[in-house]
Amino acid sequence: MTIRFSAIAASLGALALAACGGGEPASQPAPDTASGIAPQDVGRRVIDAVREGEFYIITHDDYRDIIAMRHQGILDALDAHARRYGSTSGREV
Repeated sequence: MTIRFSAIAASLGALALAACGGGEPASQPAPDTASGIAPQDVGRRVIDAVREGEFYIITHDDYRDIIAMRHQGILDALDAHARRYGSTSGREV
Protein backbone atom coordinates (compact mmCIF):
# COMPACT_ATOMS: atom_id res chain seq x y z
CA MET A 1 0.00 0.00 0.00
CA THR A 2 1.29 3.42 -0.94
CA ILE A 3 0.34 6.40 1.17
CA ARG A 4 0.55 9.81 -0.47
CA PHE A 5 -0.32 13.22 0.84
CA SER A 6 -0.51 16.82 -0.28
CA ALA A 7 0.02 20.11 1.51
CA ILE A 8 -2.29 23.02 0.83
CA ALA A 9 -0.97 26.56 1.03
CA ALA A 10 -4.13 28.64 0.87
CA SER A 11 -5.05 32.13 1.90
CA LEU A 12 -6.89 32.34 5.20
CA GLY A 13 -9.67 34.23 3.46
CA ALA A 14 -10.11 31.54 0.84
CA LEU A 15 -10.92 28.95 3.45
CA ALA A 16 -12.56 31.31 5.92
CA LEU A 17 -10.28 29.96 8.63
CA ALA A 18 -10.01 33.34 10.24
CA ALA A 19 -13.79 33.33 10.79
CA CYS A 20 -13.74 30.02 12.63
CA GLY A 21 -14.15 30.08 16.37
CA GLY A 22 -13.17 27.42 18.87
CA GLY A 23 -12.27 24.90 16.20
CA GLU A 24 -15.77 25.04 14.72
CA PRO A 25 -15.99 25.58 10.95
CA ALA A 26 -17.57 28.78 9.71
CA SER A 27 -21.16 28.22 8.64
CA GLN A 28 -20.98 30.40 5.53
CA PRO A 29 -17.42 30.96 4.31
CA ALA A 30 -17.12 34.20 2.40
CA PRO A 31 -15.06 34.46 -0.78
CA ASP A 32 -11.53 35.77 -0.45
CA THR A 33 -12.24 39.31 -1.60
CA ALA A 34 -8.56 40.15 -2.07
CA SER A 35 -8.10 37.53 -4.76
CA GLY A 36 -11.66 36.67 -5.70
CA ILE A 37 -11.22 32.94 -5.01
CA ALA A 38 -14.31 31.34 -3.49
CA PRO A 39 -13.99 28.35 -1.13
CA GLN A 40 -15.66 26.13 -3.72
CA ASP A 41 -12.96 27.01 -6.26
CA VAL A 42 -10.26 26.22 -3.71
CA GLY A 43 -11.96 22.86 -3.17
CA ARG A 44 -11.86 22.12 -6.88
CA ARG A 45 -8.15 22.99 -6.99
CA VAL A 46 -7.51 20.67 -4.05
CA ILE A 47 -9.37 17.79 -5.70
CA ASP A 48 -7.53 18.32 -9.02
CA ALA A 49 -4.14 18.49 -7.29
CA VAL A 50 -4.75 15.35 -5.23
CA ARG A 51 -5.92 13.45 -8.31
CA GLU A 52 -2.79 14.56 -10.18
CA GLY A 53 -0.51 13.60 -7.30
CA GLU A 54 0.76 17.12 -6.62
CA PHE A 55 2.46 17.62 -3.27
CA TYR A 56 2.00 21.38 -2.98
CA ILE A 57 -1.47 22.75 -3.57
CA ILE A 58 -1.14 26.47 -4.16
CA THR A 59 -4.21 28.68 -4.29
CA HIS A 60 -2.48 32.06 -4.44
CA ASP A 61 0.83 32.97 -6.03
CA ASP A 62 0.85 36.28 -4.14
CA TYR A 63 3.28 34.86 -1.59
CA ARG A 64 6.00 33.89 -4.08
CA ASP A 65 8.39 36.71 -3.06
CA ILE A 66 7.88 36.05 0.65
CA ILE A 67 8.55 32.34 0.17
CA ALA A 68 11.65 33.11 -1.92
CA MET A 69 12.98 35.39 0.83
CA ARG A 70 12.30 32.73 3.48
CA HIS A 71 14.11 30.06 1.49
CA GLN A 72 17.01 32.40 0.75
CA GLY A 73 17.33 33.03 4.48
CA ILE A 74 17.56 29.29 5.09
CA LEU A 75 20.21 28.89 2.37
CA ASP A 76 22.16 31.84 3.82
CA ALA A 77 22.07 30.19 7.26
CA LEU A 78 23.37 26.92 5.79
CA ASP A 79 26.23 28.77 4.08
CA ALA A 80 27.08 30.70 7.26
CA HIS A 81 27.17 27.43 9.20
CA ALA A 82 29.48 25.85 6.61
CA ARG A 83 31.81 28.87 6.66
CA ARG A 84 31.95 28.88 10.44
CA TYR A 85 32.14 25.15 11.18
CA GLY A 86 32.99 23.56 7.87
CA SER A 87 30.74 21.74 5.49
CA THR A 88 29.39 18.37 6.55
CA SER A 89 28.52 17.55 2.93
CA GLY A 90 31.87 18.47 1.40
CA ARG A 91 30.26 21.34 -0.50
CA GLU A 92 32.46 24.39 -0.91
CA VAL A 93 31.05 27.73 0.19
